[in-house]
Amino acid sequence: MKNLFHLFTYVCFILVLLACKREDEEVTPESATNDQWQLDERFLFDSKTQYNTYLNVEENALYFIGTDLFSQLSIDGNEEKVEHASSWLPNQPNVRTPISADVFMSILDENVRFASTKNPVVLGADFSFNMERLDPLFDRFQFQHYRTGETAVINSKNECIVPYVINDEEGSNDFRLLKLNLSVQEELGFMYVDTLSTQIIELPELSNGVITLHTLNDTFYVVTSDAGTFKLEESGNLTQVTNERLYRILRIDEQVIGINNDKLFTSIDGITWTPRLSVESLFRSFTFVMVEGSTVGLAGDQIFLFTLMDDVLSFKELVNEGLEGNQITSVATLNGKVYVTSLSGVFVKPIEDFFTEKVTEEE
Repeated sequence: MKNLFHLFTYVCFILVLLACKREDEEVTPESATNDQWQLDERFLFDSKTQYNTYLNVEENALYFIGTDLFSQLSIDGNEEKVEHASSWLPNQPNVRTPISADVFMSILDENVRFASTKNPVVLGADFSFNMERLDPLFDRFQFQHYRTGETAVINSKNECIVPYVINDEEGSNDFRLLKLNLSVQEELGFMYVDTLSTQIIELPELSNGVITLHTLNDTFYVVTSDAGTFKLEESGNLTQVTNERLYRILRIDEQVIGINNDKLFTSIDGITWTPRLSVESLFRSFTFVMVEGSTVGLAGDQIFLFTLMDDVLSFKELVNEGLEGNQITSVATLNGKVYVTSLSGVFVKPIEDFFTEKVTEEE
């Protein structure tokens, strides 16, 4: 009888455990609304921190770069495939390095690496160099914080400019640009990166260094601290286009605009800039990207849609539920979805839900 009691007690205990397990399995998180951003669990651990993205339209692929990894999201038939590869040279923390259709860049201390987006880890297919060997006066790179812009820029012709600081013979600091013309060639089924030419460019005296860099229609713009904004000519000469610091140069509704501390400028040719209207000073710190032909501004964990019409710059905040408290670094689209990168994960939602305006409680 005692044994039967023990057996009955044991069976009841097992049944209780099974019931608890079933209950746990049946409990699901509160269902998310269509507008809510979802964490993409394909980007976790060392792929969680991401600084930049690039959409390769021809390859139907989206590239990501973080501190230690280069990642690719591609479409294989009806399936999405994510691949992570070591960048070999870890990136400087809090720095947003550039990506083009063909190459991505890693930079740390005095070392730079360019690798193919098609085969990022093939031995000998990359192009690396030590800056001290190119310029004996090299002191350090002038790293741009990711919120300011990319620390170097690449255009569609795979030309790249990188700002750096030298320590001259008198012991004082001056500023220079390194311009590289990169070559990407196929050999034995792999893409190999090399350099066609390098050029060292002196920044104007009293420029006091680079604030940020832009590329527009393959033209480079260099914004200096104290000497205004310059256009980099094909010859390597720097031509001042305005004495204003254009912290942001972008397109809004097919118009080329520049933003300084408190004004918005427009330009037809990228050379003559005309003040058009006053704007909030905080706009200069926004990261601007194009999403499905629309101009979107990023600030902290917020996303804004901008339009410019009849000398009125309008903006509205978009729904950011699920992004709260995450520092956004970039936004890009692929396969009907929008991907937001941040310092704490990649988030995704359908494109049809992206442009939903955020409604505050007061409204």
